[in-house]
Amino acid sequence: MNVFSLLSSAARLTPTRLAFVDGSGPIVYREAAARALALAARLRARGVRAGDRVATLLPNTEGHWFAYFAAAACGAVLVPLNTRLSVGELDDILQHAGARLLLHDRDDAARAAELARSVANADVDALLAEAADGGDPAGADDPDGTA
Repeated sequence: MNVFSLLSSAARLTPTRLAFVDGSGPIVYREAAARALALAARLRARGVRAGDRVATLLPNTEGHWFAYFAAAACGAVLVPLNTRLSVGELDDILQHAGARLLLHDRDDAARAAELARSVANADVDALLAEAADGGDPAGADDPDGTA
């Protein structure tokens, strides 16, 4: 059993129950699971597989929540980074963790670009940029034009 099964079960058993409230309003479990799965599909498309590490440079927002469950849906390990750390400190953590992908929001795009060399495949993406606005994570920024 992995943590995604908790969200999946909630979506199946209580699809219209409130999961949380984000900046755009209430999100029910059915929608939360769908958005997490959409992000999981993007992660898989970027090569994330079970056991891989996916780092997040995100504040404590709904985007981080979706990343948490999306990584779990892929069988990946989430490596949350503290947004208050310096680039040097973040770089050390990324190198030690062996992250395959670094997810970030628009606010941390510049710092994420500086950290790209520390990500296993130099794959840095703002997959969550639209998720925080209630948009489709699949339509978010793609800096290298490959997704």
